[in-house]
Parts: sequence; structure tokens; C-alpha cells
Amino acid sequence: MIDFLEGRLVLKSLTRVVIECGGVGYEVLVPMTTSSTLPPANTSVRLLTVFHVREDAHVLYGFATELDREMFRMLTGVSGVGPKIALAALSCLSAQHLAAAIGRRDAAAIKSIPGVGQKLANRIVTELEDYSLKVAGMEGPIATDGSQRAHRSQPLHDAELALIALGHTPAAARRIVTNVARTTPAIRDDIDALIRMAMTQR
Repeated sequence: MIDFLEGRLVLKSLTRVVIECGGVGYEVLVPMTTSSTLPPANTSVRLLTVFHVREDAHVLYGFATELDREMFRMLTGVSGVGPKIALAALSCLSAQHLAAAIGRRDAAAIKSIPGVGQKLANRIVTELEDYSLKVAGMEGPIATDGSQRAHRSQPLHDAELALIALGHTPAAARRIVTNVARTTPAIRDDIDALIRMAMTQR
């Protein structure tokens, strides 16, 4: 299994890159959220990868962060979601916002992804809710009207849901996010920064 590639970036487009490693050029398909973070061609890069085997092809998918890669794996584990749709999802929405949308059971946000209709959006939310809606340790079920969040800001709430979607228990997610918000108050209203910082905590 190829866990990551590190080498010279030979070619870069919105959804495809070629990385030279030890004299071999590896084609890697990437979401636009990853390609937008890459440096210019002929510089050194490192991408986390998922190796996907099909009957007609062996394909490498690349990601800038572990959060992106885990979200890709979660999505492709849903019935009816292949790598193409998972890449489209990560091109339209960041992994953080995808996780938060799943946690809110926001099928409308998921439906905005190209190739995803209402039925598939509902299935994504339903099949991934075990990762994002384990509400044990929280104050009751998460209300769609926001009443659950009366004592919790939206960025903190969404950051917790993103961590839960990636496998943290609700109690651990709340502890980590609360600690990050307390020690770094300047980012408490920035969900992307909150989740990036939270991912480094234990």
C-alpha cells in the first residue's frame, strides 16, 4: 500500500498531478481543495494517498491533510459513492465543512455536490451518522432548528461534529474543542482554524 508520495511536482492541474519519486512519475488524482494548496511545478511536495484498485485501473488519490484523506475514505464507504463523487465533494466543500454538514444532517448542503441527488445525499447523512451524531455525552439530540446550540457557539459545535465524524467520541471531541477555544481564544469563531488545531490535540 502506498501511504504517501514525496518528490518533485512535475505537473499540476485542478484535479490531477504528477509527482516524480526516484525517477518514476506517479499520476495522482486530487480534489481542488488539495491542488489549490500545492506549490508551483518543479518544487518538492508530499501528498498522503489512497490506492484504489479497479478491474480496469489502479488509481492513486492524493490529499494535502489527514483530515481530507479520512473524509474521502468515509465517503467512499457509503453505498453508491465512488471516488469520483468523493473527489467532487472535497472539491466543493472542505473536509471540515463536509463533516459539520453531516453532523447537522444537512442533506441540502450534501446535495450541492455535483452528481449527488436527494436520495444519495440522504444516504450519505444516514450511513455516516454513526460517525457524526453519536450524541452520548452531549445534552440530548442535536436539534435541526439550532436550539441544541443555545449554550454552544456554532463554530465550536461544528468543530465538535467534525471530530466526531472522524472517529472521536463526543466527550473527547467536546473536551478537545473546549480546550483549544480556551487556550487560543482568537480562533474560537473560525471553524477551519479550530479543527486544524483540534486535530493536533490528544
